[in-house]
This record gives sequence, structure tokens and C-alpha cells, in this order.
Amino acid sequence: MSLSTTPRACFELLRWLGPWADDDAVPSGVSCSEFVIEGEGDDRDLDVLVYRPTDAEPTGAWVITPGFHFNGPADPRFVRLASVFARAGNLVFCPTIPDLQRQIFDPRMITDFERAYAACCRHPAIRQGFAPAVFSISFGSLPTLRLAAHPVWRDRLPGAVVFGGYIDWETSLRFC
Repeated sequence: MSLSTTPRACFELLRWLGPWADDDAVPSGVSCSEFVIEGEGDDRDLDVLVYRPTDAEPTGAWVITPGFHFNGPADPRFVRLASVFARAGNLVFCPTIPDLQRQIFDPRMITDFERAYAACCRHPAIRQGFAPAVFSISFGSLPTLRLAAHPVWRDRLPGAVVFGGYIDWETSLRFC
């Protein structure tokens, strides 16, 4: 399993994310399940939604990190994005990071994301030794960039995409 770059993946991403796409439409042919990463000691339990195509085995894998939003991965825009990635032939993991959902900066969000990423790498649908790429949204970029620089993960992480509006701090804070 590697990053999905098949013709199907390219077609589905263009179809659903191009300028002609309906921003409210969610692709069919995608299933969603959930698993829980149980916390030990001071660690918190973390919920992870898993999206996958229903008509073919996934050929790629992603962990998508939400930004500051009270709905976390349940935000309809986030659900649509995860579904589009899955429809394109990917296994998609969407962890709930409590501090991002509560819209606060706390150092635990970085360790929570590292725990979530490690659990996604151990998921039964992931081939042993394979690591998913990461796509982050807005404030979710901080834990993503920290993961990409982490000594354990920096050589294993196949790619990281950070997406968001960072140029105007005041606008970002007003949005939050």
C-alpha cells in the first residue's frame, strides 16, 4: 500500500474537488467506522473515524487532522473531504484531537496526535511497515509538522500536506 496515485484516484479527486464540484455533495461508495485508542496513565482516550471505499481495496492511506472546530472530524466539510479521499481509493483515518476540538492550544495535542498516528500505522488494514501520509487543516498543521520532524517518524512519513490560511493571524483568531 502506498499513496494512491492511480488514474481512478486522480479522476475522483478532480471530480469531487474541482471548481465544478458541488461543495455540499458527498460521494457514495464509502463506508465509515470508528475505533478508540485507549489512554494509559495521563493519556486520554482518542476516537478515530476510518473511511474506506466500498467497491475496491484501498491503494493508499492518509491521516487527516482537523483544525480548530467544535465538531472535530464530524464537521460536514471534514466528512466530505474524508469521503472524497476514500472514494479516490484511500483508507482515511480522522482522529479526534480533544484540544483542537475544544479550540485551545495545549502541548498534549501534539502527543495525542503522535499516539493517534502510531495507532493508525498499526491498524489491521495497514500493511506492516507502511505509514500513511498526513493531510492537516489549519491549526492541525502544528501537530502534523511536529510529527514530520519527530525522530521516530520523519524518515517513515511518506508525505505531509498542510492546508490553511495563516497569513493573517487576527483573521485566523476571529474565525476560531
